[in-house]
Amino acid sequence: MKQVIRFISLVAAMVLTLSCEHKELIYDVDWTVALTVNFDWTKAPEANPEGMSVYFFDLDNPGQRPERYDMIGRNGGRIKIVPGNYNCVCINNDVENILFQNDRSFEDYSIYTRKITMESGMNINTRFTVQTRGEEPADNNCIMSPDSCWTGILRNVEVKKGEVGRSITFVPEISVVTIDVRIINASNIQYSTEFGGTLDNMAGGFRMSDCSVIQQKTSYSFPLYSDGVSRLSTTFTVFGYDRAAMLPHTLKVYAKLPDGREWTKTFDVTDQILNAPDQKHIIITLSGLEVPKPIVNGSGFRPQVDDWLTKEIDVRM
Repeated sequence: MKQVIRFISLVAAMVLTLSCEHKELIYDVDWTVALTVNFDWTKAPEANPEGMSVYFFDLDNPGQRPERYDMIGRNGGRIKIVPGNYNCVCINNDVENILFQNDRSFEDYSIYTRKITMESGMNINTRFTVQTRGEEPADNNCIMSPDSCWTGILRNVEVKKGEVGRSITFVPEISVVTIDVRIINASNIQYSTEFGGTLDNMAGGFRMSDCSVIQQKTSYSFPLYSDGVSRLSTTFTVFGYDRAAMLPHTLKVYAKLPDGREWTKTFDVTDQILNAPDQKHIIITLSGLEVPKPIVNGSGFRPQVDDWLTKEIDVRM
């Protein structure tokens, strides 16, 4: 009996020995560093974005797309990032019309908007004829007005392994220009409800690394709102313009008249743009616009018809 017990014990020991395989311990190490991202809104106190995005371009891996981190609100937040050397870009992420290009290069990383027809920007349903609108040059494209956006950059941000309590601070600035168009002392605008305009030789995009504008010969179209008496006005945003290019800027007013005719008037607004006191909020004022009266029966008057008079007459069957 003792021999049987010894045999069973020996077999059990062999099984335990064979089933026990030595493995090296694997430790789950987090090599990232906690980094606090702050935004200083001193240069744009009125900004109130719903959120911000930060892009980290790895200087040790040129040509690689940046790592993106999103934060709610305008105050920033805490992220985890791999140690390294970075150039960084921030922009608000509550935009709808903004598109990005050259995302493999910090120096060329830019924002722009898509091309549109002139009439769609004016909110006019019918297309103007070539005689009215003119032939559009290939290098003077009409694009969508950009959203309000704020951008900022940081260069040569070094994140070291094992750092504790590290933070960075961006100082965002407004990256678009607001244009106010005010047309006063206009006559005959009560005859039409479809007005629009274009502003040409403006920038078609914005490069964030050096706050410069790109694609100079671009047009913007916009609706003009009438008070039905003597004023037309609107507000829209653009990417700005290149002052050094010394390009002329013209504003064209378009109208669809009730008699079916198309009408346009051109104004040179170069001086008003170049000499605006606030280059981030340019006000263009025009006076004395005279819209033609519609032609009805060979005259410039619109006949007024009194309300119908109703009289009942018995008809014998």
